[in-house]
Amino acid sequence: MKIGVRTKLVIYFLVISIIPLTVVTVFSTISLQNSYTDDRLEQLEATGINKASLIETWFFERKGDADFLSRTPTIEDQGLAAGTYGDPNRDHAREEIEILMGEMIEIYGTYNEMYFLNTSGIIVAQKSASGWTKGHSLGSDQSSKDYFTMCDAQSTDVGFTYLSDFRMSSNGEYIQITASSVVHTHEGAYIGVLVFYIDSTFIDELMHVTEGLGTSGETYLINQELEWLTTSKFDYYTEEKDYATIEDTILTETISTKGIVECLAAQADLKKASNPDYRGIAVMGSYHYLKVSDDGRAWVLIAEIDVSEALTVPTNLMWVSIVIMIIAVGIIVVFAFIISQRFTKPFVQLDKVIGASTEVSVNVSNIATELAASSSEVNAAAEEIASTTQEVAMNTQNQVNSLIEINKMANEISAFSHEVMASTKDINKIMDLITNISDQTNLLAL
Repeated sequence: MKIGVRTKLVIYFLVISIIPLTVVTVFSTISLQNSYTDDRLEQLEATGINKASLIETWFFERKGDADFLSRTPTIEDQGLAAGTYGDPNRDHAREEIEILMGEMIEIYGTYNEMYFLNTSGIIVAQKSASGWTKGHSLGSDQSSKDYFTMCDAQSTDVGFTYLSDFRMSSNGEYIQITASSVVHTHEGAYIGVLVFYIDSTFIDELMHVTEGLGTSGETYLINQELEWLTTSKFDYYTEEKDYATIEDTILTETISTKGIVECLAAQADLKKASNPDYRGIAVMGSYHYLKVSDDGRAWVLIAEIDVSEALTVPTNLMWVSIVIMIIAVGIIVVFAFIISQRFTKPFVQLDKVIGASTEVSVNVSNIATELAASSSEVNAAAEEIASTTQEVAMNTQNQVNSLIEINKMANEISAFSHEVMASTKDINKIMDLITNISDQTNLLAL
């Protein structure tokens, strides 16, 4: 297929213009996407770090509250009497301690229940928050609970406090996490353990604060067993897993996405530009390794956002760039076509002349070939005519010779004919004579 000069110039314009434009567009898009990815990961990391710090601080304050209450004069003065069966001041001491607990629950608003255990692990004073119906009863034995055993083992340490991990209550009705502290008298004698049941609503609400993370961004806590410690912001589990409420997933449903597993394995913070979350959706995330509780069990604080939303701006810009590039290509094509028309016309005409000359040359060559072939045919015909002429000449000579012979024979025949005619006259005379004789004979016969 023959490509004209104008078409070639248009193609050259396109190649020269499109290749740099495409390279710049692709490079810019990739750079922008990488930049947005880095920015989003830094934002997620900052969100995770801030919330991790808040969680650590908040639980540290809860331990501080327990330590503070254990050192109040009321607890130090009344604790021994409240925890000693048969002591005449036992009921009064219990009431004093419970009043102090009630005031603290109301002021702080972060505790569902408080109780005081004597050195045997028996509840001797107890107070529940208003509306909390799952409180413990006086006289309940808690000597096997870790919050008692850990403090009892450190009974000589006046400042010892213990924060337990999230766990399901013994009756399976609610999630509990406790802060406990050893209690001593003014004289330093160990008299029991003070236990706070922490309301974890603050942690769950903190995880659901996702300002700046868009509609798909979320943060949540997972424990070392890969179980949920806070709730998801989405209704995935209630719709796909048939849970009655999202709260039912806590300490029940497990999640083992790549970022969480790697964070626990490395025991360090890490970031992921993309990995499937528990819904199977590609997310970018920041994963923070935490050790808040005193039982040595780790948590992972996750801050994630859907990749599609995180990269909305560069994705939109990419499509805009593609549209612009298509428009630019169209403009380049039109411009190249106009330029080629204005500046390539002489070349096009020259190309036509060259083409015509080439065609004429080809035609002349063809004619020369045909003439050469015709010349050969003429030569052959001339030779044949010469041969034929020679044959005709010979035949003519032969005919002339034959005519001469025929003429001679005709002359001879003519002479013979004259002789015959003369003889015929003689015969006629004889016949007349015979006829006369016959007539005379007939007459004689009559």
